Amino acid sequence: MSNFEIHSLPVLTDNYIHVVQVDSSRAVVIDPAVSDPVEEFLARKSWQLTHILITHHHSDHTSGVQGLKAAYPNCKVIGFTNDAHRLPQLTNQVSEGDHIIIGQQAFDVWHLPGHTTGHIAYISKEEKVAFTGDVLFGMGCGRVFEGTYDQMFHSLQRLKSLDPQTKIYCAHEYTINNGGFAAQAIPENKTVHERLKKSYLLRQKGLFTVPLLLEDELKTNPFLLAKSLADFSRYRDARNKF
Repeated sequence: MSNFEIHSLPVLTDNYIHVVQVDSSRAVVIDPAVSDPVEEFLARKSWQLTHILITHHHSDHTSGVQGLKAAYPNCKVIGFTNDAHRLPQLTNQVSEGDHIIIGQQAFDVWHLPGHTTGHIAYISKEEKVAFTGDVLFGMGCGRVFEGTYDQMFHSLQRLKSLDPQTKIYCAHEYTINNGGFAAQAIPENKTVHERLKKSYLLRQKGLFTVPLLLEDELKTNPFLLAKSLADFSRYRDARNKF
């Protein structure tokens, strides 16, 4: 994001909370699993929290909303209209195709069901950034809990349409685990093995593998390389048992 800062805060076991600066003194938080680290970070930056964007209802993406609303009572909480009944303290409901403008930044809302029926992503094509929650991970994808394999396959196909230089800010550090599966699922793919080695080195240095570059996912992610629903289903079944 050319004139903006995006910071990923590692929390819990493997979650990331993404904090986006939208102008000189205001920020947006995506999927706050907890509140304290966010409050401490915002205080250090002297940023005011104006919006919380939620991708889906799971507690490791929403449990920090209450604390942040208490600390910043005027901040808006945005989530999918069809999930309003299970999203905490929602103030603004959005749907597929909505366009959100916050400060100097704009996001398109994409409904990407599969992991849950009400999962959405926040996409900035202009800045080539996508906040995808639990749909797409490094060399993997989210488990299909509520939706169908068909829904997840088509959600991933839709993400494939983005510019390959898009940075994917997913919500978990799963790249190494997924890479181990990818190396087994598509052993002939040398790029997978190379990326897995690089990911190990990054993690050994205490660095993140997120954000992901969509171009890398298109070359190494079995679920994006799947050419059909049958291919995807086979990979997803195998990953569930891996």
